[in-house]
Amino acid sequence: MFRLAAACLTFWALACRAAAPEPVQDLGAYQYRSWALEQGLPHMAVHGIRRDASGALWVGTEQGLVRSYGSEFEIFGSKDTPALGANWIRALEPAGSRLYIATQKNLAWWDGQRFSAIPGSETLGTLRGMAVDPAGKLWILADRLSCWDGTQLHSYADLPGVFTALGLAGGTPTLADNDGRLWTLRDGKLLALPLRMPAADMQVKQLLWRKGQWWLGTTRGLWRWTPESGEQATQVGAGGEPVDQLSVDNAGRVWVLAGSGLKVFDGAREVAALAPGALSAQGTARALLAESLDDFWVGSMSVGLRHYWNAPTRALQQEAGGKPLQTWSYVPTSQGLLVGTDQGIWRTDGERMAPFYQGKELQNELAYSMLEDRQQRLWIGTRHGLMSRQDGRIRSVPQLDGIQVNTMLQRADGRLFAGTTQGLYVVDPDRREAVRLFREQLPGTVSSFMEAGDGSLWIGGANGLWRMQGSRLQPKDEAELGQALVMALAPLGKDGVLVGTYQHGIHAIDSTGHRRWMQKDGLPSDGVGSINLHEGWYWVTYFDGIYRFRVPQGSAAPEVQLLHVDPGNAPGRNRIRCCNGMGRDKGYLAVPYLWAASLAGAVRTRLDVPPPSQPQVVLRKLLQDDAARELEVGFEGVEFREPELLQYRYRLSPFQKDWKLTGRRRTAYFTNLPSGEMQFEAQASWDGQHWGEAAATTVRFAPAWHERWPVRIAILLLAGLAVYGAMHWRLRRIRNNSARLQREVDRHTAALRKANAELESLNRSLEEASLTDPLTGLHNRRFVQQELPGLLARLRRRRAVEGATDMLAVLLVDFDHFKQINDSFGHAAGDAVLRGAANALRREVRGEEHAARWGGEEFLLLVNAASKGELWTLAHRVHAALALHAGSTVAGPVTASVGIATLPIGDEALDERAFDKALKLADYALYVVKSDGRNGSALAEPEAGLIWPEGAGAGLLKEWHAQGRLRIERG
Repeated sequence: MFRLAAACLTFWALACRAAAPEPVQDLGAYQYRSWALEQGLPHMAVHGIRRDASGALWVGTEQGLVRSYGSEFEIFGSKDTPALGANWIRALEPAGSRLYIATQKNLAWWDGQRFSAIPGSETLGTLRGMAVDPAGKLWILADRLSCWDGTQLHSYADLPGVFTALGLAGGTPTLADNDGRLWTLRDGKLLALPLRMPAADMQVKQLLWRKGQWWLGTTRGLWRWTPESGEQATQVGAGGEPVDQLSVDNAGRVWVLAGSGLKVFDGAREVAALAPGALSAQGTARALLAESLDDFWVGSMSVGLRHYWNAPTRALQQEAGGKPLQTWSYVPTSQGLLVGTDQGIWRTDGERMAPFYQGKELQNELAYSMLEDRQQRLWIGTRHGLMSRQDGRIRSVPQLDGIQVNTMLQRADGRLFAGTTQGLYVVDPDRREAVRLFREQLPGTVSSFMEAGDGSLWIGGANGLWRMQGSRLQPKDEAELGQALVMALAPLGKDGVLVGTYQHGIHAIDSTGHRRWMQKDGLPSDGVGSINLHEGWYWVTYFDGIYRFRVPQGSAAPEVQLLHVDPGNAPGRNRIRCCNGMGRDKGYLAVPYLWAASLAGAVRTRLDVPPPSQPQVVLRKLLQDDAARELEVGFEGVEFREPELLQYRYRLSPFQKDWKLTGRRRTAYFTNLPSGEMQFEAQASWDGQHWGEAAATTVRFAPAWHERWPVRIAILLLAGLAVYGAMHWRLRRIRNNSARLQREVDRHTAALRKANAELESLNRSLEEASLTDPLTGLHNRRFVQQELPGLLARLRRRRAVEGATDMLAVLLVDFDHFKQINDSFGHAAGDAVLRGAANALRREVRGEEHAARWGGEEFLLLVNAASKGELWTLAHRVHAALALHAGSTVAGPVTASVGIATLPIGDEALDERAFDKALKLADYALYVVKSDGRNGSALAEPEAGLIWPEGAGAGLLKEWHAQGRLRIERG
């Protein structure tokens, strides 16, 4: 009886599941890239989008026709292309190797080499539609119906009525009139079709023939009609908005653009949609190119062109409580996948996020690491300690109060290991007591664990890589790893380990030896956040994105596939701010996703991405000057998603046998070329190691008259006779004069080289000395004053972008009790601390940022940031870096105080006076940290509209602070 009931329940569940409708795919979650006037589009209004056989994208605008392969736009207008009767492009229609173009005044076509006008098309009137039949004929609906067969334009001038739409059923044209009726053309005559629409005022604007049915885009929604059924048309979907365009993708799905929204149908079933109100929706959309469900284009009347694609990476819950939701850790539990954030702990089912626990214990805290033990207790590591949660109760581990917990692992014997910023601890889960292990070997940060198959434990941190077997701890590969900060560990083969570091690449350690790969070997970055292994691929998060790679054999370059790159605040791009953090739970892999920590949302990447494909290259232009023997070739990768990541190389053989790397430059120049036939080849690559198929063309320079063999032989004979006649009486004189002159030349050349070398060396030394602090090698005040106008100008440009939150952070870093170091250990030890600090701070700044010695033990950092969260992250990194690098002298561990201010200050102008105010604010924030006990960070922010009197100093700032007009935020 029980078995029968269970079988019935199983059958009922399967039936319900089969009957449940499949979810509609959200196209609003796709990645997108936009092109507008700033990116080179000649006009914001887009009326047509098509791709040709070479992969080029053609875009019709109101100010010209555009062709692009992804990196730049080539614009064709009526002035330089007479075949185009007007700049206003109304429609585009591909036909095999041809592309038909409808302008405001005529029709033309492109055959891959040149444009040609269709004779007589300028008299057809206002275009209402055009379509290409299977025979390649172009049918045109304007003031009358016409057909272009490739050589002649045929018109049917006697057609009655005004028609609104054109479609093809096979090769037979069908027209819709103003009254919503359909007509088919047979033997040159129009025959009415028995279409019955439910309302007389419905006007058909779009016609599409698909599998024996007409799809009708009307002024009152989308309809379908089967001619053979004898029934009236039926509505598809619930919307009644006017349909602007119908399109069919490569799989036969019907795409409907209506009311600036987009819907996709497979038969009558809606399978995907982009709502008009979605953040990624394109307002006033009118043009559509649907290639597949994973790739489509939309053009609008006011926003330009946008490309959407179903990227493997997506961010869930990017905001909460009106600010970005920072995610820091992931852990699978008995209650689902939990996500540690800066706003408590959340839970996700893979598609959405929901709060799980946001108790007062986690207010103003980061759930930096998490673990569920075998008793289903949830352990939460924060920046300031470790706590456990069971049965709704929160209990802390007293020994870890005030200590950041980076990662956790429960071993087979039940012991809980915690890696912290102050070494390795073992925790008794039942008593909630922690004991520190290996205090001398592991004095600093422990960031990652990995259990090996033999029961040993790999431990990575600020002191390199260690292996724990039983109660013994031994360092591993000290010579190769040195003091590299180990961020992540993953298994390699049977007995090896893959080691990801902060700035020293990825290391492979196994029985065959030690190998290392860095950015120069094809990796996107030298830094690693997390590493996970899945089906032969290592999935890696780093500070700007996600990639995967295969470990190569021997010394070969790794096979790398870039999956996501944070584009920054690039205009026209939707942004996933990935990735941040370090440790084993900052990147969690569970089929079907890899989850990554980020500054905005839970970032997931699909694991079913196809293997990497190398980019295709096309040759855009070839300019050959036979007289000057010069050649210019333009080439470009066909890539519309991330074209700025492509790298290029070329060669011209046999003139140039080796490949010439050009980085991102897409033009090759040659001069003084020899005569003869040569082959030009160009390739593109994602990583600079693996290259796609070459695009090639042959060029030939005819020999000049003096390069022909008979002329050359005659010239050689005449020259030989002349030389022979003069050789005897001039030989001795030439030899003597040559020897004398050579001696003089050698003497003067040597003297000149020496003088130039001394002068250049002196100039370099003087310039470097004037801008560099001699003790630390950092820049000095003079350098900052020299660079300040450029820094402020770049900040003004970045903030000119709508919605930009960019700021310039001013950080003053001052060592605590530095005088005691000099008094206790001597000035040599103090100098060593300052040099270590300089090395640490130099690593924390990027290309356009600066670190300088401001005076004594005080340093200045000028850093770009987009939010306060980034400032505090930077401040924590500065403290950690100073403790790591400046604390390795005889003086022992050192601490520092950090004062922070930001530019702009309210609505004030970004000028040097504002910078002086920011310095005073940072100095006062530094004073507050010093007054409160040192070893911390503070951010000074004046209230809006505060008026600074001339010569305002620390006394006034202190008064403002007391009045609450100057806010001091502690980190």
